[in-house]
Amino acid sequence: MRDCRQVWRQSPLSSWEEYMTDGTNTPFDGDRVSVSMGDIEVALAQMWREAGEATGPQVVHTRVLNLLICTEGEANAQALTEAIAALPARHPARTILLVAGDPEEPETLDAWIEMHCQIALGGRQQLCGEQISIHATGDAVNRLPSAALPLLLPDLPVVVYWREPLDRERALLHPLARLADRIILDSGLARDSLAVVRRLPAILDRYPGASIGDIIWARLTPWRELTAQLFDAQDLRPYLDTITAVDLTYGQDGEPLHVTQACFYLGWLVSCLNWAVETAIQVEGAGRVSVQLRSQHGRIAVRLEPGERFDELPDSLVGLVIHADGEPPARFEIVRADDRVCAISRVRLGEREILERVVTLPDLSEIASLSQELDQMVRDRTFEQAVRAAATIAGGSA
Repeated sequence: MRDCRQVWRQSPLSSWEEYMTDGTNTPFDGDRVSVSMGDIEVALAQMWREAGEATGPQVVHTRVLNLLICTEGEANAQALTEAIAALPARHPARTILLVAGDPEEPETLDAWIEMHCQIALGGRQQLCGEQISIHATGDAVNRLPSAALPLLLPDLPVVVYWREPLDRERALLHPLARLADRIILDSGLARDSLAVVRRLPAILDRYPGASIGDIIWARLTPWRELTAQLFDAQDLRPYLDTITAVDLTYGQDGEPLHVTQACFYLGWLVSCLNWAVETAIQVEGAGRVSVQLRSQHGRIAVRLEPGERFDELPDSLVGLVIHADGEPPARFEIVRADDRVCAISRVRLGEREILERVVTLPDLSEIASLSQELDQMVRDRTFEQAVRAAATIAGGSA
């Protein structure tokens, strides 16, 4: 358990605060300019010249990566632009936002450019990044990858953020992913969460040259960290070998069933503790799910129960209980607090509660999770092993 925790602590969410700015914008920040596809580079150069000549704090034009984001629809594009605007403080980039419209509409291919700047603490510099948005409809949707590739800056890593359900990933993702150093998914957007979890190992295998991450995995970080901390005390570690049951509560709001994050959490436990999957997920109705795992100690019964949603994502964990045999038997619990921003950790030995701790959960927003995944440019073996175990739990193969 300790070795696994060291992996995710390489880029703690708390470090996000070290890069915060005072939120002041440059005069050019957020001004979207329509350009023709052939004039994008010229228009960007002019935009940066004008920004550099403006009065006020010095404009720092730094780009450390190419960030390709793929999505559908204007509403998603607007939400992503707001997230992109917060990136320059930590990850100044050339961001290329590819927006696929209705393929049944007449063919259009339109482009806009804009810059996003934030005043650094101290007020003497503006940290800036640039965004190119390409919107396509009709047959032009299939040309989005070819429109984006010439705009990539040489000698900088390429990160592809696929912000769409994975059941639509092939047409646009594949030509971009072949050039990517890192691919970031959001498997929580899937309509059929179990089907997507079963497919994830194939995606890992399809792009061996890229490191792969997932927004759902980033949002799981505090749950993994809090779980590991429950067993930090020397006299509690032996209970890791005698776990008999795991009860998970996840946020669910109607159909379909969304258990992606729960599968990732169980996959992490299986891979870290060398458990085996005895019986894959069994859907029992009304959002209830069961799994049978096995450790060297014996069978581990897992139950997933739907609960109140705390986040915008329907499958976020809201509570967990780990039961273990011993003298006395132990119960380890983590629950979301009613204030929705804290979690409560408890440890009970027999009838005696020996620990209760309230912690503030880190920012789990899309921008914070994306930033965490951008920090991790190398392959995350803990994530990959957890994904393969999760696929087996969901009834697939590793």
